[in-house]
Amino acid sequence: MANSRERTFDPTALKRLIDERHAGNVAAAARHTGIAQPTLFNILGGKGYSPRADTLAKLAHAYGVSFDYISGRGGRAHDDSFVSGVHAAIRHVRQELDRLEASLQNGKIDPAQKLRPK
Repeated sequence: MANSRERTFDPTALKRLIDERHAGNVAAAARHTGIAQPTLFNILGGKGYSPRADTLAKLAHAYGVSFDYISGRGGRAHDDSFVSGVHAAIRHVRQELDRLEASLQNGKIDPAQKLRPK
C-alpha cells in the first residue's frame, strides 16, 4: 500500500511563484499565504511530501492561480505582464525601504531630514 503522503505533485510552480513574488523568501510566502513556514519548506523540499488538497487550494487562492497550476498538473498561472510589473515594482520599493531603514539605523540619515527621491 502506498504512503498517503507519497509525492503526487511537482512543486515547481510554487517555487516559481515564491521566487517571483517574494524574491525566494519562504517566510514572506508564509505570511502572504497564511501557511506555516515549516509546511512550505516540506512542500518545497522534495522529500516526498505531498500537501493536502485544502493546503493547495489555499496556496492557489493566495496567488490567484488555478488549483491545477499550483499542484503541478498544468494549467495556466494568471500572470500577465502588468501583474509581473507590479510585483517587480513592489520588490523595488521594499528594497529601497530596507536600504533607507538600514541607513537610518546606522545613523547615515538624520531622522529629521526630509528625503527626496533620486
